[in-house]
Amino acid sequence: MKTPARNLRKPAKKVVSTSRTKVTKKPPRRATKQREDWVTTMYDFGAPGVADYSHRHNVVVAPSPDTVSGGKLKYLPREFDVHGYDHPRKDIRAYKTKVGDHVRVGGESQEKIRFFGGYGVPIINRSFDEGEIDRLNVYYEYPSSRVRGGTMGTTDNWISDTGIKHSIIDINPRYIKDEPTILHETIHAMRFRDGIEGKDVDEDEALTELETVARVSRKGLFQMRHALGYYSWMTNGFEKMKEDRILLTGSLDRSLTGETARRRVLEVFPRTHLARLKIGQISDRKKKKRMVESRIDEVAPEWLDRYFKIVLKTGSVVNRHMRFKKPVPLASIVGKMKARYGSDLYQVFEYDDGVKKLVYRASGRPRKLATPTTKTTAKKRVATSRPKK
Repeated sequence: MKTPARNLRKPAKKVVSTSRTKVTKKPPRRATKQREDWVTTMYDFGAPGVADYSHRHNVVVAPSPDTVSGGKLKYLPREFDVHGYDHPRKDIRAYKTKVGDHVRVGGESQEKIRFFGGYGVPIINRSFDEGEIDRLNVYYEYPSSRVRGGTMGTTDNWISDTGIKHSIIDINPRYIKDEPTILHETIHAMRFRDGIEGKDVDEDEALTELETVARVSRKGLFQMRHALGYYSWMTNGFEKMKEDRILLTGSLDRSLTGETARRRVLEVFPRTHLARLKIGQISDRKKKKRMVESRIDEVAPEWLDRYFKIVLKTGSVVNRHMRFKKPVPLASIVGKMKARYGSDLYQVFEYDDGVKKLVYRASGRPRKLATPTTKTTAKKRVATSRPKK
C-alpha cells in the first residue's frame, strides 16, 4: 500500500459536498465496473478499508494526482473522503444479516436493491448458520447487466492485496426472484472463503449443486424443476433430484445448514445420481449432438462446463468457470472476453481434460507490474455459473 504523497494539498482548499452531487436516473453502463472496483479496492485496504468505505466523513475532497492514480486511490485517507472513492455509494447498500453487515448489494435500480433486502437476505439467513455468515464477504450485483441469456448467475472469487477473500456475484435480471440461483452462487462463495474448493473442477461443481439441493427450501426446490443444472442431463431429472434431496435430508420439507449440510453431502455423494455423471470431452460433434438430443444418462458433455485461464497485460490472472445450456463457439467466448477486458487481454488458455491449451494470444507483451515496497498478492478470480434448462 502506498504512503501519502508529501505534497498533498490540504483538504480545506477544495471541498465538495457529496450530498449535492447530481445523480442521473439512468447511470452510465460503466457504473457496473465502478461498483466492482469500489468493492475490490475496499478489501484491498483491509479491515480499515471496510470501515472507511462504510463511513462518510464531513470533509470530502475532489480527486487529484496526489490521491488517485489509474482510477484508484493511492492510499487510504483517514481525515477526509475522496469524492467518488472511499465513501458509501448510493447504488450500493450494506444489509444486516443475523450476525452483522456481511452482505452488500448494488445495482442501477434502488427498487431492486431494496427488494433483495426482503427476498435475498432471508434466503441467506435461513440457508447458512451464524458461523458461516460471519465468514462471508460477498457483494451481489443485483441484477447484473453483464449476465444475459442462458447463464443465470456467476461468482467471481477474489483475494485482495491484504489477503481478504471476497466474492462478487452477478445475478441475471430474469432470475432475481430465483432462490436456487442466489443460494447456488453464495455456496460457491462460501466454499471459496473456507478453502474447500476441489482440484477437480467438475466434481467441485457437482458437490456445489448437491449442496444447493440440501440447503434450498421446499419452495426453492420446486423452482429448480425449471433449471435443473446437471440434473438436466438425466431422464426424469427432477425426480432424481428429489430422490437425492430425500437421501440428503430424509424429507423434501427439510433443509440442512452449516457443517451438517457439508458433511452430509460428502457422506452420500457416492450414492447420488450426480455421482454417476461422467463429465469428459467428446470430440465427435455428431455424437455429442445425438447424446444431447437423446438425453442419455451417465454422461454430461464437457461443453456444459468450460474452464479458462485469462492472463491480462496488467499481470492479473483470472481463472474462470463458465457453464452453458447450449454449445457456444470458442470465437464467441473469446470475443466477449475481448469486449470485457479490452486492450488488457493478453492470453486465454482453455483446459481440455486437464490439459491447458492456448486459444488466444494478443500482440505485444504484458506490462510490468508496479514495484511497491511490499509484495502484493495477485487477485485470484474464479467465475462459476448456473444455466437455465
